[in-house]
Amino acid sequence: MKHPALLLLPLLLGGCTPTTAAMSQTQPGALAGTMTVRLDRQHPKAELPAAGLAFELRHIVDSRCPVNVQCVWAGDAAVYFTVKMLGKPASELELHTGLAPKRVSVGGYSLAIGEVFPTPRGAELGGDVVQSVVLEVRAEGK
Repeated sequence: MKHPALLLLPLLLGGCTPTTAAMSQTQPGALAGTMTVRLDRQHPKAELPAAGLAFELRHIVDSRCPVNVQCVWAGDAAVYFTVKMLGKPASELELHTGLAPKRVSVGGYSLAIGEVFPTPRGAELGGDVVQSVVLEVRAEGK
């Protein structure tokens, strides 16, 4: 006889199946406060269904001054990505930590870089280091 808990296993695991969430139609301002989206080479795509936004990382160029090094200039990390708003064509955007633009507006939302990881440590980043970016998404006027 099968254990009764085993009969529930397919129901429990069914909720763990990865799915692609469809973007729901929302009006700008549907987000409460600031939301964050983390993107990297291994996970280049993310969605904020409440805002009707989808993001795809293209690449990161990081010339920031390494930690524990005295530099004449703090440097800059540039993040190149695509953002798609429900019902509109995708836009290719770039954001920077040291240069302009540091913030862009898309469909009633303000986008900015929260952080770029890892912070340079004095040696050039090797090919196996996975850089990631945290984007901050905030409804404008809030």
